Amino acid sequence: LTAMLGLGIGMIVRHSAARVATGALWASGFAALTAMLGLGIGMIVRHSAAAVSGLLVWWLVVENLVVVLAPAEVARLLPFVAGNAMAGVEMESNDPDAAALLFTRPQNALLLATYALLTVAIGKVALTRQDTR
Repeated sequence: LTAMLGLGIGMIVRHSAARVATGALWASGFAALTAMLGLGIGMIVRHSAAAVSGLLVWWLVVENLVVVLAPAEVARLLPFVAGNAMAGVEMESNDPDAAALLFTRPQNALLLATYALLTVAIGKVALTRQDTR
């Protein structure tokens, strides 16, 4: 709580209160969609430790490698790149034209929501098939 309060005060000093509130709402949406993505992956894998580990490895290792190695046209389509951009964290790339290729926050939210809904739908099908056997 103290860290969140300090962060909020620091952000208000650096930015306007409206910008901080908007950023908090977008970050909350990112958290909710990421949780939904995790739920879908957990339904597909059906092993919670593997689902959590796989999601974290994808987010922290695989996507960072793809962002560095792939062109910005490809990297901007990754789920956590879209989520980070939705929360206001810009993608770092070796491509000098990468900033011009970025989606807007609503477009990034739609992309991440598509990934989340797709994984939940696949998880529902996988869960239903395994339960009927």
